[in-house]
Amino acid sequence: MNALTKNHSVEELGRIGQIFVTSGFFSDTKDAAQAIVKVMAGQELGFAPIASMTGVYIMKGKVSLSANLMAAAIKRSGRYTFKVLQLDAKECSIEFYEILGGKRESIGISSFTMAEAAQAGLAGSATWKNFPRNMLYARAMSNGAKWYCPDVFGGPIYTPDELGAAVDGETGEMVDLEPEKPATVNSATSVPVLPQADVKFISDEQVEALGVIRDGLADYDYRQERYLEGVKKVLGVELSSWEDESFRLLTEEQAERLISKTSKVLQDLDEQSAAAARTMPTVDGPKF
Repeated sequence: MNALTKNHSVEELGRIGQIFVTSGFFSDTKDAAQAIVKVMAGQELGFAPIASMTGVYIMKGKVSLSANLMAAAIKRSGRYTFKVLQLDAKECSIEFYEILGGKRESIGISSFTMAEAAQAGLAGSATWKNFPRNMLYARAMSNGAKWYCPDVFGGPIYTPDELGAAVDGETGEMVDLEPEKPATVNSATSVPVLPQADVKFISDEQVEALGVIRDGLADYDYRQERYLEGVKKVLGVELSSWEDESFRLLTEEQAERLISKTSKVLQDLDEQSAAAARTMPTVDGPKF
């Protein structure tokens, strides 16, 4: 798992979710909670937040993925792989392999034909008429994932099309999106409400200021672990690192508090260093 697909803490997920909702770029996500669920679902499969927002969908209580993300998860698992045997406007056939001892062993073939699509009442839709190869591939990939690689996904997995959603035939992503309304939750068991879209997040100037202070602290061998412990103590937030990317998860108010606190620490270190320099013995050198 690289830096882009690392597991995020609950606090980070909350801020990431709010950023996605505030951006307005994801029409199927109307509040931070829905964004967080999508990111968490993708995180379990090793996908970064943006990939999760564009390729993971929650429909009828089931997780659905675009066929491209399914294929990526299978290849990336290290346990399975596949080979497309046939892909045309009439049929798609994909052979799936399990990797054992560094060798591929065939475990089955998943095929889907236009005849099957017609029998299922799918072939008459505009998407199937205009993009038959893409739609056949999506069905063959989804079936193969369920039949031969279920452990990669923790259970059955579906494409949005299988759950009745309209999809873009070229990308496999959902179109005309309307998020499902969350079920009414008893107030006694409801989760805390996340901040809404009027929350102001850290500015570029604040990120730059925190970076300057961080570099100054590093000059005094102030370690990242110690810094992050301080952030948790002061803000109650767990950052994954002290790099600029992590700072961008903070709100404007949190950033201001952190700047105030860390600049004071840096000032104290500067004063201690200056005092130590004044008490150091001097060595006579050449005079002008």
